[in-house]
Amino acid sequence: VSNIPWLVLGALLLTEVLDETGLLKRIAYWCILKCGGTYKGVVWGIFCAGLILTLLTSGSANFLLPALCYGICKSLGLKKSPEAAVIMFAGCISTISTTPLVYKPAFMGLALGGARTVMPELGVSWFGYFWHNMPNLLFCILLIFLSFVVFRPKCAVDGTAYFQAEYAKLGKISPKETKAFALTIILLIFLLTTNWHHIAMEWGFVLLPWLFLLPGINCADTQTVRRVNFSMVLFVGSCLCIGSVSAALGVGNLISQTISPLLAGVSATGVIAIVWVLGFVVNFVLTPLAACGALSGPLTQIALDVGINPLVVIYTLIGSMDQLLLPYEYVSYAIFFAFGLMSTRHFVKFMAIKSCCHLVFLMLILVPWWKFVGLL
Repeated sequence: VSNIPWLVLGALLLTEVLDETGLLKRIAYWCILKCGGTYKGVVWGIFCAGLILTLLTSGSANFLLPALCYGICKSLGLKKSPEAAVIMFAGCISTISTTPLVYKPAFMGLALGGARTVMPELGVSWFGYFWHNMPNLLFCILLIFLSFVVFRPKCAVDGTAYFQAEYAKLGKISPKETKAFALTIILLIFLLTTNWHHIAMEWGFVLLPWLFLLPGINCADTQTVRRVNFSMVLFVGSCLCIGSVSAALGVGNLISQTISPLLAGVSATGVIAIVWVLGFVVNFVLTPLAACGALSGPLTQIALDVGINPLVVIYTLIGSMDQLLLPYEYVSYAIFFAFGLMSTRHFVKFMAIKSCCHLVFLMLILVPWWKFVGLL
């Protein structure tokens, strides 16, 4: 599991390069303009931009979009209000709630790292992860509609002129943007074709982002590397240690031996529901990354004991990590909340409804889909 911090480091460097070249802003403004400059167009534009940036950065756009959403709210003259909350939640949904859809090295890497202490051969490709969890895209789209229903925003502003001006400030696409985009597409193609070339996708995250530093490409320099969030890399490493130490001490077997008898006779759907509830409760006391590192091993053992594909319980655990009530439970949500454009009441209300909807979606849509694709 020692390669996982390198995956996270590569993804963070990729994000810094795309941000520095201006490509991320260009994509964001382009999406908003294509969706129209009306209030709802801005919301859908942010969602589309966040989704595209999440794909391009392998899940690291959640560090960039909060400031962009805040700036958009300010440009529209929005203060703390339901209207501003919808815009901020659009950023949250497109970059955080897509974790069960887009392979993110920090989450899935940690989960597989813990699971491989029990089942070393367990793995899934980038495309396989997307295919197994594709219905989550529908759930994210439904969440945008849900935010309109919950908050009933009454905003008639038209920001077309502002976004056209901001887009124009970016000028023509620079050579650096072209090179950065080309290398990012190469990385995505590499990830999508792992089933054909059989090269571990970890190599894509480890090597390709560093090509930005090569002479002739020059999309990054030492200052770019210094801006990388190395504390996140160290945090992921520490979370990995939690899972490894737990496995070495036999904590996983202890949990499995304690819980497995309670699951005797419980259907696969029942086990999935219990795992979801466990993840939701653990969120109150552990960060999502720490929970993935600590619980993935024991849950893999439980899945094997009851005859369920371990990937199903891992996917359920990752999905439950996005369900919370208070901002402190998940640092990415806390960043969006810290900009002060949504009240605690707004946050708790939407997240509580979202969590209930996710459990229903899990039971009615995801479980049948997993049966259809052969995971159950």
